[in-house]
Amino acid sequence: MGVPGRINVGGPWLEPVIDHLLRVDKEGHLVPHLIESWEYSKDGLQLTLNARKGVKFHDGTDFNAAAVKWNLLKARETNGTLQLLSSIDVVDEYRARINMKSFDNHFLPTLAYNGGFVLSPPLIRPWAKNIVWCIQWARVRSSLLTTRLMSN
Repeated sequence: MGVPGRINVGGPWLEPVIDHLLRVDKEGHLVPHLIESWEYSKDGLQLTLNARKGVKFHDGTDFNAAAVKWNLLKARETNGTLQLLSSIDVVDEYRARINMKSFDNHFLPTLAYNGGFVLSPPLIRPWAKNIVWCIQWARVRSSLLTTRLMSN
């Protein structure tokens, strides 16, 4: 991957309260977290994610394939790499199949960073439009700060 595990481009301020679908270990390898396992189709255009069973959001809502689908479709609105997904099928309660427009080796690592943040859909749905705006604003601020720090 080329990204050391200590680098977090997904907003470290959110990590204490929002989990990711995947994690990156100290060696920079993707490891399971809320997703127990994953499998690509032979052509690389479908990615099946197997959600961890028995997980609940803090509001008591079950974490399942429907929650994975809702979060990824919402994240697609602000995440360029997630633009590759064309649709998501809920195969069963804990399996979601992502159908992609084309293969990109950056897609899966995105699920360990801000593209893989998951929130309780019933809790967040009323605020979702504002959350997308806040994420876009935070990215602009982060880019400006990064540019400013790099130029100094």
